[in-house]
Amino acid sequence: MAGKDLASIERLLYSIKMQNFKDYEVVIATESNGDKLEELCKKLNMDCRVIETGYWNRCITGNIGILRSRGKPVAILENDVVLEPSWLTKLVAVLTSDKGVGCTYSAVIYSFGSEPIVVKTNKKAVQFIAKTLNTLRVHNHFVIFVRISKYETFGLGAAEAMAYGAIPIITPIVGTADIIVSEVNGFIIRAEVELAKILKPMDGHQLMKLRINAIATARMYLWDNIAKKLVDLIAMRGLQKQC
Repeated sequence: MAGKDLASIERLLYSIKMQNFKDYEVVIATESNGDKLEELCKKLNMDCRVIETGYWNRCITGNIGILRSRGKPVAILENDVVLEPSWLTKLVAVLTSDKGVGCTYSAVIYSFGSEPIVVKTNKKAVQFIAKTLNTLRVHNHFVIFVRISKYETFGLGAAEAMAYGAIPIITPIVGTADIIVSEVNGFIIRAEVELAKILKPMDGHQLMKLRINAIATARMYLWDNIAKKLVDLIAMRGLQKQC
């Protein structure tokens, strides 16, 4: 997380401290300001491990934090969220309810509640089903992926969902917005109230067309295709001999 935004980090840490599930550790991976974060943890009377990586790269910093954590399940959080007291309890309940559950998603912004979204690690198409406050109804055979974020650094989830035929509904800040064309292979929205407006008038034909286009888009970014593009680019630039 960004170590400079101490006010939002304090809000997040306090919401973690207030969780009714207590068997957890807190690992803070930050690019900078490790000393100030340690002082903040002491102020909140929390036993946190602060890892100052020195890398100005959120992905590398986050991965280091995960590698140094001691627990089996890992919950990854940014500093722009506040958790409800039952957040961890609900996630753990889903993880332990079925051996086929590999991970759980949940909304952490208050306006979207905190009901877990289950992803099962089986051979069937992965279903990403988002729940909002009774504004969204997902029909039994429709597959939807909703990622609404004020600050998003891990957009791969939406692309993976598209590969399974899920229709992505995201905000412009999510990285996958670069490959989504609204009403063609997904939707880009700017406010959560748009969710119901998007889905209510759609019929099965429209949804199937969106799903097919989402799969086609995801296939453009398969490793083989990306590798071919890279090789072609190297050849075009005349860099083969140098490589």
